[in-house]
Order: sequence, then C-alpha cells, then structure tokens
Amino acid sequence: MVCMAAGVGVSAWGQEAIELKVNFTPGAYVVTQDAATESSVDAGGPPTIIRTRMTVVMDMAVARPDAAGNRDVTITYRRFLMEQSAGGKDDTARVKFDSADEAMTKDPAGRMILAMIGKTISMTIDAKGKVSHVTGFDELIDAMAKGMDVQKQATLKQSLSDAMIQQNFGHFRSLPDRPVVRGDSWEAATTFSLPMLEAMQFTQTCTLADVKDGVATIAVKATLKDGGDTTDGTDGDDSNDGDDSNGDSAAPATPANIRDMAMTIEGTMHMDIATGMTQSAATTVKGTVIMLSPVGNEMKVTIDGAHKLTFEKGVYKPAEAKR
Repeated sequence: MVCMAAGVGVSAWGQEAIELKVNFTPGAYVVTQDAATESSVDAGGPPTIIRTRMTVVMDMAVARPDAAGNRDVTITYRRFLMEQSAGGKDDTARVKFDSADEAMTKDPAGRMILAMIGKTISMTIDAKGKVSHVTGFDELIDAMAKGMDVQKQATLKQSLSDAMIQQNFGHFRSLPDRPVVRGDSWEAATTFSLPMLEAMQFTQTCTLADVKDGVATIAVKATLKDGGDTTDGTDGDDSNDGDDSNGDSAAPATPANIRDMAMTIEGTMHMDIATGMTQSAATTVKGTVIMLSPVGNEMKVTIDGAHKLTFEKGVYKPAEAKR
C-alpha cells in the first residue's frame, strides 16, 4: 500500500492540507519486508497449524524524475529468509530457507530461492503512483523455473510475469484526488487477476490520522475478496468491456483450485511529508481461503498474520543482515 505524501498548504479551518503524491527522493534505499503468519488448515480432520516467518531484503534505487514527474525505480533482491513449521502443538515438520546459507545450493527449493538473489526489477512510477514499464520479472522467473517440470514452470510464469506484476501493482495506488487534512478519508478500489482466481477485488480506505514533525500517519483498512462474490451480478471486472465471462459460475474443479477468498487488512503507515518516502508500515491480515485439495476435497484455510515494512537510506550490507 502506497500513500506517498508531498506538499503542504492550509485549509479553510486552519489545518495543514497535504497533497498526497509520489515524490521519491533520488538515491539508494534498503527495503525490508517482514511477515509472520499463522494458518490453520481444516480438511475435515484435526486442523494443521502452519507458522511462517519470512524476511525479504531489497536494494531500491530511485532515479531523478523527468519533466512529467515520472521516476525510474529499480529493486534488487539481496536476501530471502523463510522459516516454517507445520503440525499440531509440537510443530513436528520444520523448514528453513536462508539465501545467506551456502547449503541451500544442495536443495531444489533452495536453488529456486537463490535464483532471486541479485536479480533486478525495473519500473516507472508517476506522481499518482501508477506503475508502468515493469521489466525484469520474466528473466527472474526463467532463472527460478530451471529444473521444474513444464506444468510448474507455466504456473510460476503465469503468476509472476512482467504483465501480471504490472497489472497487480495497480492495487497499491491509494492516493486521493484532492489535498487532505487530519481526519479526512479516501478510498481506492481495483480489480486484478490471480492464476487460480480470475478476478480479485481490492478495496482500501485511508485516513489521515495525524501530522507531526513532518510525518503523516495514515490509518489503513482494506478488504481483498474473490471478484466472483460481487452482489451486482457482474464479474468484478471494472474494464467495461462487456465481458462477464468470470461470472458467478464456479471455476473448474482443478487441483489446488482456490474457490473463495476473503481477507481484511488493517494497519498504519508513517510517511515523510517533504520527500514522500515511507518510513515504516505495519499491518495485520486476517481471513479465510476455501480451496480444493489435489484429490478434490474442500479445505478451509484460516489466516492470521502481521506484516512490517521499513525503508532506510543506504545499500544492503550482508554482515548487518545476519540473524
């Protein structure tokens, strides 16, 4: 979620009015994403609890804007750490992947993760947060897919192609079309696709909660759900192309097919008003996913997670990232 802030005026009520727009300061940044999630998988028997911790560290380079305010941004993956346990109370099954561990080269899944490290994704972001000209994901996926069978390669490429990433970055746009003051709220909504759910609806409400010492605090509430659940009889596709092919009909019962999804996201973001850079963000994620197992049985997955995002000036230093 991106609510970048830059530009301050004064409203009729004497409050500071902030114009929210993307105003990245050119330079180098280290972006760290931390996620901790607990999922309960119910397939008709005793539920299986899956606990996952994941950290992704990236270098982000921001170029100077052009005359129209467009900025070229590159993101390079530097470290990936995932720890996962599954089972009951004893967490009998444990998995750990760390790109800093040379032993990962001996594991097929480890080699796929290692393929991410050092790869660069490039994109252009305009002043309103619209992302265009995404490149690099296709090369990244080609590297990750080496050694996979044809079906798995196709699924991975469908999930993370350049076109898919460019489309799905749209749901991060959450900028108001007017200056806002403390207490003002605005909404952003979009529909995008996922491989096993053709239409997903993302709706977000942002509220300017506070302005202090040059920092805007923004409260966020959002929902993510299967676009097939719309109540107006449409397929959730806002392109007005007259095609309701997604419809309300059930998707084919293919292995690992997601049949329904409903998620809520709540949290807070802290933005530097002068530069438009995110200082930090923290959100909680709760929801359920209904899917079919490989043998066609319905499974219910309940998700409860917490996510953190931080931006720091500088470049990634491996010695500082060891845990």
